[in-house]
Amino acid sequence: MDLIRVINKADLNKILDFVHDRIFDLSDITFDKVEEVVTIPLTVILDKKAEQKKTFMVKRWKYPVVVANLIVKNVISIDVDDKDQIDQGCINDFTCTDSEIVINNSVPVIIRMSVSSFEMILEITNHVQEMKAGFSLGM
Repeated sequence: MDLIRVINKADLNKILDFVHDRIFDLSDITFDKVEEVVTIPLTVILDKKAEQKKTFMVKRWKYPVVVANLIVKNVISIDVDDKDQIDQGCINDFTCTDSEIVINNSVPVIIRMSVSSFEMILEITNHVQEMKAGFSLGM
């Protein structure tokens, strides 16, 4: 298991690189009020190529898609705005201030969290859910 911990908003791209365009179910979001932790289960695509093959001018490989958790700490409250009842999120980017973290999605869903201080963790497990194919042309 790998952990990417970000406590400086300027370093958010370390997490965004993994979670951008990842789809998750809004019903899977949990908020532990006692621990002040929001957890969003999702999957991420690792950049570790596996099963590489080359035929003629085409290189083919597969990337592992693994189970992960996006964890936001020090959360005072959370509001999930899903007016269109899409029931899913697709992370586009984050907007952060000293007291708020907003997860902007590619679909019309906004997740807004009030926080006492900034801390976000991406917990990447070793559980492979599927293999995603990729290819390139040329030598």
